[in-house]
Amino acid sequence: MSQVIVGKIRTSHGVKGYLKVFSTSGEYDHYADFETVVLQKGRRSKTFEVEDVTGSGAGTLIKLKGIDNPEEGKLYAGYDILVDEEFKAECGEGEYYQTDLIGCDLIFDGKKAATVINMVYGGPDDLLEVKRTDNEAVVLVPFRNEFLGDVDIAKKTIELRVDWILD
Repeated sequence: MSQVIVGKIRTSHGVKGYLKVFSTSGEYDHYADFETVVLQKGRRSKTFEVEDVTGSGAGTLIKLKGIDNPEEGKLYAGYDILVDEEFKAECGEGEYYQTDLIGCDLIFDGKKAATVINMVYGGPDDLLEVKRTDNEAVVLVPFRNEFLGDVDIAKKTIELRVDWILD
């Protein structure tokens, strides 16, 4: 089964090893359904059993078996939280999971111009890391209406509104 990134560990909280989480979807209620999670950063990953989830919204805390103090918790700050795809929150209109966008083709004037290879979070906009079809150059495209139009996850396509953004 494939996994999706549902959040990020911010830091530890309290003396028992609870972790503050940031939800990449903005939804937190589904965290209570997690039995196990994978924490991943780069090539490092570790699977944990979920012992407890408490709080709500941006105050949501998660307790993982084996992380029992703040020092151990801080070691995982910045790690992504991955769960089996069945546990991901439902997306609203115009919302997508990173894993759904990776592999999509950017289509300009009916032709494939690039393919999404990664997503970078930063600044005011998320950025699609894309590989151009013509010369395989890798460029970043802001995930904004000015540059991108219709997204069709089923067809794995994203409308590219302006081609100069790939230069």
